[in-house]
Amino acid sequence: MKKLIEYFLILVVSVFVVGSILGALLDKPVFMSYVSSDSMSPTLNKGDLFFINPFSKSADIGDIIVFNLRGRWTVHRVVAIVEDGYITKGDNNVATDQQEGRTSPVSKDKIAGKVITIGNSPLKVPQLGTYIQRGISGRNKMLLAAAMIIIGALAFTG
Repeated sequence: MKKLIEYFLILVVSVFVVGSILGALLDKPVFMSYVSSDSMSPTLNKGDLFFINPFSKSADIGDIIVFNLRGRWTVHRVVAIVEDGYITKGDNNVATDQQEGRTSPVSKDKIAGKVITIGNSPLKVPQLGTYIQRGISGRNKMLLAAAMIIIGALAFTG
């Protein structure tokens, strides 16, 4: 049983490592990312590392999605669904991202994935993203996260 648990954990870690490397190469978040502003506070705070289901490209009202907004990866909540896509808003923002017509509704092809939640709370590691953000920039951030996971896996398997 212990070996089965170890193999399962190695598999999970491997999936995150591959996802991190793939995300770095594709220049988009795949399995995890971090919050770079206070727009989702208190649900997700600046610097929190959160986990993404990259296979989920559709969302319901209330879901938190990661999407490309004017060339930047953004994590916001779906507040309405319209014919053209999703209306989104940060929990800490007054207006939706689409108000004043500056941005179109978020189409499915712009969604990187849905934030993984347990109950109504996102799966996150508070402030871990702050250390990644301060230390390096660009694609190397995800590669560093992958390296941390590999080191953790190697330490675990002994």
